[in-house]
Parts: sequence; C-alpha cells; structure tokens
Amino acid sequence: MTKKQFKQFLLMGRGECYLLAKDNHNEYKDIILWACTHKIFYDTYNDDYNASYLYQFIKLYDQNEFYNRIVTCYKKTKYGEKFNYLSWLLICFYQDGKKEARELLMDNFLKIYYLIAKNKSDANSLSSFDELATILAYDKKSYLGLEIIIDSLRKHDKNFSIDKYETITKRKYLKIKENEIVNSKIVTEEEIIDLFNKYQKEKKAIYLQKILYGNYKLDVSKIIDVSELIFDINEVENDALYYIFQLFYTIKNNKVKKWARQNINDNNFQALLPIIIRNYKDEDENLILHYLRKYHYSFYNEDDNHLAIETICKQKKIAKSIIYYAYNHCYCSFCRINLFLLMKKRNILLEDMKKAHKYDALEEIKKNNL
Repeated sequence: MTKKQFKQFLLMGRGECYLLAKDNHNEYKDIILWACTHKIFYDTYNDDYNASYLYQFIKLYDQNEFYNRIVTCYKKTKYGEKFNYLSWLLICFYQDGKKEARELLMDNFLKIYYLIAKNKSDANSLSSFDELATILAYDKKSYLGLEIIIDSLRKHDKNFSIDKYETITKRKYLKIKENEIVNSKIVTEEEIIDLFNKYQKEKKAIYLQKILYGNYKLDVSKIIDVSELIFDINEVENDALYYIFQLFYTIKNNKVKKWARQNINDNNFQALLPIIIRNYKDEDENLILHYLRKYHYSFYNEDDNHLAIETICKQKKIAKSIIYYAYNHCYCSFCRINLFLLMKKRNILLEDMKKAHKYDALEEIKKNNL
C-alpha cells in the first residue's frame, strides 16, 4: 500500500492501516504523527472523534514523542472540533497513566467555565466545554465534581444546557427515558391521487413535494403511475426536478429505470445513477461501476457520491464488485457500517477484511466481525 492509500484508509478509519503500521513502524510513522494534530474524522459518528482508533497506532511507538506533539498543538488550538479531538486523545493518555493529561483537560474546562460565567463564551467554546465535561465524566469522581460546577452555571442561567454531556451521564448514572415518537399527519390515498392530478395540470412543484411527504407513510408507486412523471430532462423547473428525483430514488419502477439508463451521461450521472442502483439488475453492473469511478471521493467533501453509496447499501442482491468498490471509497461512518453488514449477511467478507476489522474505528464493525 502506498503512503497516499494508507492516509486515505486512515481517514476512513480502516483497520488495514493498523496491521500495516504494526509490521512497518518507520514507513508510516510520519503519517501517524501528522494525524495527531489534524482532523481524521469524516463525521462525528464516534463520540471520541476517532481518538481511540488513532491511539492504538500511537501505542506502537514511543508514546512520549506523540504526547509532546499533541500537547504543544493543544495549547495553541482554539476551541472547536479540532480542540475536542485533541482532548479525546489526551484522555487516552491519561487512561494509560499520564496523570498530567487530565490536569490539562481540567484546566481548560475551568477556563471555559469562567468564560461562560462571564457571558464571554461562543459556540465553539460551548462545544468544547460540552466535550470536556463528557470526557471527564467517564471518571465517576470527576463526574461528581463536574455536577457542582455545571449546577452553578444552571443557577446563573436557567436555560444553560450541554446536550452531549447530559446524554452521556444519563446513560452512565441515570435511567434513560424512552424517546417520544411524534407521527406527522397521515396523507390518504385520495389526497395522493388528487395531488398527482393537480400536478399533471398545473406543473407546480408544491404538489410533488406533498406527494413525496406522503411517500414516507404510503407506497405512492401503488397509488399512482409514477412513470407518468418521466420528462424531458431539460424542460422541467429546478424545484419540480428536485422532488421528482427524490421520489424516483425511493421507488422501483422499470419505466423509470429505463428512462434513467437512456438519459444518463457525464453531466447528470450524480442524479440518475442512484435511480439505476435502486432498480438494479445484473445487466446494470458495468454501467454502475463506470459511473461510480467518475465520482470525486474526498475526505473533505463526499456530498456528491453519498446518495449513490447509500442506495447501494439498501440493495441486497447487487453485484459484490459494486459493494467492494463502494466500501473502498467510502468515508461516511453510517454507510461503512451498512456496507459491512451487507457483506457479512451475504458472506462475501474477504479474509483480509476480517483481520482488519478487529482494529476498525467503528465499534459496530469491530463487535460484529465474527
């Protein structure tokens, strides 16, 4: 694996990187050092911003070198996501015996406390206060002290709240109340038909929007002939186009799929490929792979390919070549888990994958890797 590929897989949270670093300490050390002071989490699916994932790499080396680099960076970093990530790394060191790491965390916790008490905090400092409270709350002795500090802020401002901390402490020390599920107004079949007829006459996007909402409760494709929404791709207003595509993404319809295949090209494949994937048949394998290779896969922006990969996750019988390609180019934690579960269910996990999954950043992948 090249260093570029190693870094790409590290940013995905893949366990293959750990196995490589374990056997080739010096070759990848510079990338691990880089990761200590740079964001390596695509999303915040993991509470700890993938810090424990990186820490397993750090333990392969002289930990003091990494610790000193992290501390130097931490002292210069402004409150916010990067600061939060470094805070989680420091608690890993504390749990491994570096007592001074906890002192550094508590020092920053108190600094932000005084900012809040003096009404000088902002969104970033509140976010970091929440993270520090969450991190320190994992130690029950600290939790009791934190409650005193946080209660003083609640007295100062009755609306004061730090959501992540309160969620995590309820999990650890209090009973969790079940979430209330609020159902929106149910759209009837008659309303769907009426909205569809109105759109056919007036071509107003608002009718499509309401049909799309109705599709969350009902299977609209069984009520109306969705294929009647097929259009000349250049002759529909953008608002209506958006809702038509959103509806097409959710249904299986041979006419719609045939239309998408006939119209897909390098300019519109991001919109049409998910429709073809949703209606997958064996004949579509090469076409799908062709357009998957045209996406730009980046740790810093995956928005353009996310819908296609998310749709692949939902196809139980799609070609394994497509699943493997999506898995090897996917940064989104939610999609990585679903692709993993799909491969496991179909018994197509490769042996190398199984070995690597033991060291993956995602707990759902590690614990289900049996």
